[in-house]
Amino acid sequence: MLNILKAELNKFLKSKIFIALIILLFAFPLLTASMYQVVKNTLLGGIIGSNEGDLARETFLASFSPMNNFGLLLLILLLIVIVGDFTNNTIRNKVIAGYKRSKIYGASALFTLIAVVVFATAYALLSYGAIGLVMGFKKIDVGKMALHYFLLISSLLVVYSFIHLLAFLFKSIGATIGLGIGTFFALMIVV
Repeated sequence: MLNILKAELNKFLKSKIFIALIILLFAFPLLTASMYQVVKNTLLGGIIGSNEGDLARETFLASFSPMNNFGLLLLILLLIVIVGDFTNNTIRNKVIAGYKRSKIYGASALFTLIAVVVFATAYALLSYGAIGLVMGFKKIDVGKMALHYFLLISSLLVVYSFIHLLAFLFKSIGATIGLGIGTFFALMIVV
């Protein structure tokens, strides 16, 4: 399984999707911070209020949503990678090479979860830093922020595990996105 995981990571690091994710990883926090800077400079007269320093923390916490700008693009681009293994017959070749389906699925799921943790954490930290530099930092409780981080990253891993399962079941980006987002909305309505 480690050989498959290593091959998945090497293939991903050399892909155009990885480059696109790196560009988006830096572009979205910078664009968001720029928009906040414009608002701060032009409309500050009470619209933002006295909670300016809280915006960095709120942005950090909101960064873990799979429905925000970067979260949705991460979801779609990772699905392209996962489903691409089916369309390129990579899964078939792995089975022919003697790997068990459970090990192929496990390595693919582990790859997805590693990518989600790395990119979600980097995006959250970059967003926190960019917004904090523009709007100001407020004193934070590191223990509370760490607890929030572990809770949010754990829930994100559950979401991506479900999405990964749907991708392996349906082998289609459209069906996986449709069912995944539909499930998210249904859960939000129930909650």
